[in-house]
Amino acid sequence: IVGGYECEAYSKPYQVSINLGY
Repeated sequence: IVGGYECEAYSKPYQVSINLGY
């Protein structure tokens, strides 16, 4: 998972978290 692209499939809030790296 890089940049939160994969996480978009999980949940929107998590996408932001991974995108920021937190």
